[in-house]
Amino acid sequence: MKKGKIGTPASGGAILVQIVGIMEIGNSAFTLSNVRQARLDKADMTGLTRDREEPGEGEEGAVGRRNDAEDEEDATMPPYPRSMLTLLLSDGTATIKAMEVKRLPNIILGETPLGFKLLLKGVPVRNGIAMLEPDNVELLGYLNDELQSHADFQFMNALRKRMGKPELEPDEEQEQEMRNPVVEAPVPAPSPPPRQAPRVTREEPDVDDWAYFDEFTPPPEDMLDVRVAPPPAAAAPAPPAAGTIPARGPPQDQPMRKSVPSESNEIFGDDISMEVDDEFWKEIDEIEGAALSGGLKAASSAPAATNTGKSTQSGGGGVVSEASGTKAAPIDIIELDDSDEEEETNNAPAYPASQKRPRVVDTIDLSD
Repeated sequence: MKKGKIGTPASGGAILVQIVGIMEIGNSAFTLSNVRQARLDKADMTGLTRDREEPGEGEEGAVGRRNDAEDEEDATMPPYPRSMLTLLLSDGTATIKAMEVKRLPNIILGETPLGFKLLLKGVPVRNGIAMLEPDNVELLGYLNDELQSHADFQFMNALRKRMGKPELEPDEEQEQEMRNPVVEAPVPAPSPPPRQAPRVTREEPDVDDWAYFDEFTPPPEDMLDVRVAPPPAAAAPAPPAAGTIPARGPPQDQPMRKSVPSESNEIFGDDISMEVDDEFWKEIDEIEGAALSGGLKAASSAPAATNTGKSTQSGGGGVVSEASGTKAAPIDIIELDDSDEEEETNNAPAYPASQKRPRVVDTIDLSD
């Protein structure tokens, strides 16, 4: 529309629009650019001052001091010169350029955000520009976060265009923000502290401590007294009566006797050789025969056994062979006391000559 009125009852009544752009046309673009740079420097200095807050204060004190700093910033921030403003209005489908004929209150460059709502009532239009006055405009307020996030970048490009400079292209990050504005999510409420399950204490039964050891009663003492009993001794044979032992006949040639292994040898080992030659057994037989004949005199007249034939006792104590006529070596006569022999036989068991006397097993007492 180049000429007419908008927001009249004939056209459908008042129209709700929002500000999508704002510019000062009563001052040069160079002046506005310098003021913009000064405001940026001031904002940077204010931000550094906020970062240097003294520690040790509570959160309420920090919030109150921050609000005071914002008020001081608004008071000390260099304002833009104000002469005449031009606005870019949109109802969501179409966009129209507007200009204030009389100053509109609460519309300030650098303070009024984009997205601010206006209600137009019978606003005249000249050459496609709406002429705004306080009588035909109602200010409603509000803002649009998406538009406000890019307001400074659009204002800077508008100033460069007025000064004949090429417009700046937004970098990838700014372009992405323009397409997808970042909306801060609301801060979630602090979660309540986790609840701890109540601790249940179990009462232990009153039981005697020694009750647990009843089944571990120590064994009786007779079981602990472990003793190794020696094997029962064999009964000793009774000694023969004197004069009842018959005389031995002449010995015959016999091969060498060999020891027969017995249980005692297997137990205690064959540490002593039991092999004896025939000459030794012959001498034993001669001594036994002389002792049993009744004395030295009877032994000298009794025949002695030799390898070839009979032999006699010579007057000098030697044995003379009848076949060869040679005198054998003298024979020692050993007298045996019957009392000592009986005592030994009664006290200790008799063992064969081929067996060893078993060792006495010590008794180990393991009782307490």
